[in-house]
Amino acid sequence: MGAKANGGGLKSAAVTLRDLAARHRYLVGPLLTLAILVFIEGVSRTVFAIPNPAVIYFTAVVFAAFHGGIGPGLVSAAITLIYAAWFFSKPGALFSFAPDNLARLFVLLITTPGVALMVGLLQRRAARTTALLLERDGARAASQVKSAFVANMSHEMRTPLNAILGFSEMIERGYWGAVTPKQKEYLGDIRHSAAHQLALVNDLLDLEKIEAGMTELVEERVLLREELDKSLKLIEERARAANLTLTIEAPEDITLQADRRRLRQIMINLLSNAVKFTPAGGRVTIEATASPSTGLTLIVVNTGVRLSDADIQRILKPFQQAESGVAHTYEGTGLGLPISKGLAELHGGSLEIVNRRNDGTAVIVRFPPSRVLERTAGPRGAPPSAAA
Repeated sequence: MGAKANGGGLKSAAVTLRDLAARHRYLVGPLLTLAILVFIEGVSRTVFAIPNPAVIYFTAVVFAAFHGGIGPGLVSAAITLIYAAWFFSKPGALFSFAPDNLARLFVLLITTPGVALMVGLLQRRAARTTALLLERDGARAASQVKSAFVANMSHEMRTPLNAILGFSEMIERGYWGAVTPKQKEYLGDIRHSAAHQLALVNDLLDLEKIEAGMTELVEERVLLREELDKSLKLIEERARAANLTLTIEAPEDITLQADRRRLRQIMINLLSNAVKFTPAGGRVTIEATASPSTGLTLIVVNTGVRLSDADIQRILKPFQQAESGVAHTYEGTGLGLPISKGLAELHGGSLEIVNRRNDGTAVIVRFPPSRVLERTAGPRGAPPSAAA
């Protein structure tokens, strides 16, 4: 019991001394410098018979600057110079020097402040680097925890949502008996809500994978016009309900090396956004051009809302939407554009948003020339596909 008490007392004393040293570093550093000077000076004289080793001065200054920083280092350099002036003085004549000792003192006067400053700066940089490394490691660990949490939650949410979608569709189709029109309406609402939630979960998982660098592309030869047509068909019904016209202006001979599913995901996200923000009677157009020198340029143009520069910067970030009053009338999570931008960058490309001169906006996706494989025929305008 007594040994434990003694151990605790020593530990407490050590902590107290460390705290005092941190609090009064301008006093502790110079005092330690003086102690080092006296100790090494005595050892060098008695043990090694070296009367004035210059290394002791630098050792003391380096020690103080390394442990205390630039300020204590410079104070210790001043104490070292005073000590050296006393040591090099002629016997019985304080601060009176022989020529060789005066030269030594002049060298110390030049070098010791420089040593203190250099070591203090190195110590400061080392401390800053250590803090940044700790912050980076902490952020990386937090990101890994977040990624694991999102992945687990996405899996746990997908399973019941898929079950809700499947069972509601089976009941709605009358697999287990006829349903009334009102019940069918409710089942349709349930299925629509579950599909919306499942799409949100999928978007969250996609965004998390992109930000964590975990998304892998499954590349293959892709005929662009074919994917444009398929993407357009998926939103034709929504465009027809909103009285919008959809048009494709793209050659039929552009072949890409890309991830087919991710390319279609980009186009569906951009088309969905354009349809959502285009007023009734408007037009949404997909334009595509490609050349060996510039690569692929894919543009989705709509005659809807014009955005401010601040809004354009904002909506390219996750969960952000435009501040304009018109934008707030539409539902959405603000994930489609950031996901599309991330997928375009995974292909080595880019995504940007610009306002059109007259009205509406254009979202421009660019793929590098290495993604364009061949052009089997000259460019030609394709017939438009419209939904009225």
